[in-house]
Amino acid sequence: MQQRGIRPTVPSATGTRRRIGEKIPVQEIIDRYVIAGETARAIADDYGLNERYVFRLLARHDIPRRGTRKVLPLSNGEIARRYVEGRVEIQAMAAELGVSRHTIAKRLNEARVQRPVGHRGRDLPDAEIAARHDAGESARALAAEFGVSHSTILKRVARHRDAEQPQRTNSGSQSSR
Repeated sequence: MQQRGIRPTVPSATGTRRRIGEKIPVQEIIDRYVIAGETARAIADDYGLNERYVFRLLARHDIPRRGTRKVLPLSNGEIARRYVEGRVEIQAMAAELGVSRHTIAKRLNEARVQRPVGHRGRDLPDAEIAARHDAGESARALAAEFGVSHSTILKRVARHRDAEQPQRTNSGSQSSR
């Protein structure tokens, strides 16, 4: 285990150990990371270093680490406002901004927006869906049209059929439930 404050060493071709910091062109690493935009992993691989060591070297020289968070033209507040007002759904907003729906969902979570889980809160024409499914349209085709999953379509069809059929009691007579 390495002690804090001691630079790591690596074995050399002659079998003696050398200090990494003595042979590494620090300025070249910084330039490759900052100016050329190379990843720390690519730089580390080229010099036979650990990626964490490259990040420590950059931190030692006050070079901020690049984030992977995508900058969006809308603030989290604006995304939340558009979603809450019901003008734009997550999928449509993601397509408009050129990001995944997960990115939009994450930004809504950061803005503390309560979202219905799945499509349970979504108003779909269950009678129309059931009729079209019974007429032979596939659940996948209906799902694509309504913007939901095929399992949602199948659940809605089953729920609609259950609601239409009168309930029977144990004695075999129909109830008005």
